[in-house]
Amino acid sequence: MAKQYWLYWMFIGATMVLMASVATAQTGSIRGTVVDASTGAGIVGATIRVATLGNGRVVAGAITNQNGRYHIDDIPAGSYSIEYSSIGFATDRTDSVRIVDGAQIAERIELDEQEVGLGSVVVSASRKTERALDAPASVWVADRRRIDQTAAITPADHLRGVAGVDMAQKGVMQTEVVARGFSNVFSGSLLTLADGRTTGVPSLRANIPYLIPVVNDDIERLELVRGPGSALFGPNAANGVLNIVTRSPFASQGTSLQLSAGSNELFHGEVRHADVIGERFGFKISGQYMRALDWPFIDSVEVSERATAIANGEHADTLRIGKRDPVSERFGGEARMDFLVGDNGSITLSGGFNQAARAIDLTSLGAAQAVDWRYSYFSARTDIGRFMLQGFFNASDAGETYLLRSGNRIVDRSQQIGARAQHASVIKDIADLTYGADLTLTRPNTDSTITGRNETNDDINEIGAYLQSESRFFDDRLSLVLAGRIDHHNRIEDLVFSPRAALAYKPDVGQQVRLTYNQAYSTPTTNDLFLDLVASSNPFGFPDPYAIGLRVSGMPLTGYQFRRDEAGLYFRSPFARGQDIPVAATASL
Repeated sequence: MAKQYWLYWMFIGATMVLMASVATAQTGSIRGTVVDASTGAGIVGATIRVATLGNGRVVAGAITNQNGRYHIDDIPAGSYSIEYSSIGFATDRTDSVRIVDGAQIAERIELDEQEVGLGSVVVSASRKTERALDAPASVWVADRRRIDQTAAITPADHLRGVAGVDMAQKGVMQTEVVARGFSNVFSGSLLTLADGRTTGVPSLRANIPYLIPVVNDDIERLELVRGPGSALFGPNAANGVLNIVTRSPFASQGTSLQLSAGSNELFHGEVRHADVIGERFGFKISGQYMRALDWPFIDSVEVSERATAIANGEHADTLRIGKRDPVSERFGGEARMDFLVGDNGSITLSGGFNQAARAIDLTSLGAAQAVDWRYSYFSARTDIGRFMLQGFFNASDAGETYLLRSGNRIVDRSQQIGARAQHASVIKDIADLTYGADLTLTRPNTDSTITGRNETNDDINEIGAYLQSESRFFDDRLSLVLAGRIDHHNRIEDLVFSPRAALAYKPDVGQQVRLTYNQAYSTPTTNDLFLDLVASSNPFGFPDPYAIGLRVSGMPLTGYQFRRDEAGLYFRSPFARGQDIPVAATASL
């Protein structure tokens, strides 16, 4: 155990040394602006690559900010070609650019619009910007055009028909989405992010798409990485990663209104407005409302439990067991502010909420009637060159939600705090490095309605660090990606190491052959460890006072054990609650 912690801190120490390294060779710099040739407006997120003239080796790069500007420092003196690319624009290149020690070159590049093809840019595959075809993983991208052509009431609707993705429709707006199989209710196996922030309900670690506050018109693109992603994204990315990338207010100014209607009395409305004040401040706000009549369903268990409760004297009007609301209804809003800092930096503040006023969703204990279940978040992020720092806060409030089979209230006021830092650098003629660390603190708060007797001992802390190296050979036709990550979970005794290796070869333009290896893992959820609630008050139908409740509980790290103190085995009887009764001396185990 001590050795594992020693390796852990050695790994983090090496990462910090890399983050602090500074090149000492003779260098120059390039700054400039990339604009749309037809409008003159700056292009957000354009990629700039500086490559040597001899072998085409990329030595530096940058991404334009919200005003289309970029700044690249510490470029070794010499002659280079500079490539400019962006989604929806033709790639441009400037050859024979001479970098002189201490000098600064200014460039203004105009890009012409072009149809989007296989060169879509993604970030999620390697936690850096690259073309989807160059990514060392199986990547699917939904660009702005596809999003505009899809009638969707949740972000998950854009994944219908995607290879490797399973979708289960649970209601008008309720869906379960998983990649690589293993579908179940309240699934969180597909790590879902919105601009790098986790979107799952904190205490459940469940993906509930209708609680994600992003409106359809605010989505820039969807990136789906199929396959293990723990080496970069940490625990719970074993089945893949879905990243929802939203639009910058600098690149999407104006007001939009979307209204849709359909069968089952469906109405869905969204509004979005984005604007810029001056040259360095942009903002956007959005809101949505949805209402529909859900498909009817009769649960025989609910009917039986309700009849039993009424027979025992419960009032039908106030009894929650089996009391279903056929309407699904939700509303929410989101706001974001962007500040430009210097020539190559930005600060982004965002927050939002989505509230399920009425909805029926499935749980492992039957259906639940959601009543005013609210999910909210706040996020702050800064990007300076190739350095990124982000912090976020997620919160859940279950409102008046209850289980339909038992009528028991579900109280969930859980919170999650997260932070992550990332930096990238280049070791000349050797490798492109991406490294960072992140922290996640989950704080369940259920008033003992979900975690029961474990309510005061259910906090989860997770911390990890990662390092990825990418090297290219033979005029960038062959690439080797090596990555590793170490994570610590306060409820798991051992550290976990997640390796990754990928060898990719491009025989021709538009072609790639990959050989990859990944090892990923998922940590136990709050329910796996701490669940403790009554699933049914009297499943066997015994009359009082002989009724026996059926209790559901999580698996503690120590497992289930017989008590062996006081020289004997003990068991608990529902007829002698609170007492441990010794087993006969002849009993054995």
